[in-house]
This record gives sequence, structure tokens and C-alpha cells, in this order.
Amino acid sequence: MNRIFVVNKPVGISSNRYLTTLKKQYKVKKAGFSGTLDPFASGVLIVAFGQYTKLFQYLNDTPKKYRFTIWLGAISNSFDNENVKIIEPNPKKINIPQLQDILDSLIGEISYTPPKFSAKKIDGKKAYKLAREDKEVELKKITSTIYDIKLLNYSHPFLTF
Repeated sequence: MNRIFVVNKPVGISSNRYLTTLKKQYKVKKAGFSGTLDPFASGVLIVAFGQYTKLFQYLNDTPKKYRFTIWLGAISNSFDNENVKIIEPNPKKINIPQLQDILDSLIGEISYTPPKFSAKKIDGKKAYKLAREDKEVELKKITSTIYDIKLLNYSHPFLTF
């Protein structure tokens, strides 16, 4: 079966596991997807079956869009919603004009070191797997471009961008 379509991957399953589910459901052997989402994230994946998997090479690398929420006063060693610890039960309220200045300063090219709980590979192994095994993880700096960032909602202590 040759098909290409868009799916909304649900929270709680990896992109690969979701693809396996689709392959079983549609009884296909050859399948692939464009992009990868973390298991805790939901979002769009482009899925292709059969010979249509060869079409991925022609897709444009368009900028990705993310929606994320920050919980003030909380921290996670994986920088996501796993193993969250409250470190400040009553965080200060955010000054919105000051926050807007900070957001504006983020627009453009930025260099940073990805968190050790990322899918970046180190000697063929995903960094997050090594980190979960308490192995030392050292990632190289990468460069990304932020084209736009907007505050969508502020309901203290949560900020959604």
C-alpha cells in the first residue's frame, strides 16, 4: 500500500511505537515518518507507507512550531514534564513588559548545549538513554534559529508560549 498522510501522535507513546501501531492497523511492512516527537508530546507527524517513504527526501525543511508551558517554581532534571520537583512553592509573579523584552531578545540565531535528556546521539546511542543509566553525557553545542515567540497565556504559576 502506497500512502502518505498526516497523523496526530498522542501523548504517552513514542513516535516509533505509534508508527508500529499504524503498520499493524493497516497491515503494511514498509513505513516511515518525518520528524520525531518525544513520548510526552502530542503533535503532527507525516507518515508514509510503501514506496511513498521515498518522498520524504523532497519535503521542505520548514521551521517547526512548538507550544510549551513553563511552571514557575518547578524544576526537572530532564527539562520536561517528567520527575518535576517544586523548588519554590510561591514564586514571584512575572512582570509582563519585562518578560516581553526577554522574549524579544531570544529571536534570532542562538547557540546552546542540548540537555543530556535529548535524542541526540553519542557514539550511536541516544543521550537520554545514557542519562537514564546515570552515564556521563557530553553534548556539543548546536545552533538554532528562533523566528518568533509569543506569550499565549499566563495563569500564575504557568506561562504558555
